[in-house]
Amino acid sequence: MNAFRLSCPRCKEAFSSDNADHLTDALLTHLKVEHGHAPPREHVLARIERHNPPSRLGS
Repeated sequence: MNAFRLSCPRCKEAFSSDNADHLTDALLTHLKVEHGHAPPREHVLARIERHNPPSRLGS
């Protein structure tokens, strides 16, 4: 299965997961721990959709 990929918008650390929800959780945790804030979950999901081909979404 193709992994979803996304980078932290602040430090550019790369994250990937086979599941968009797991990737969202990982990035939200990273942002809160490393950068002291967490954006709304919907914002992270929207970034995943923008930065990954549509064929990967819906998994």
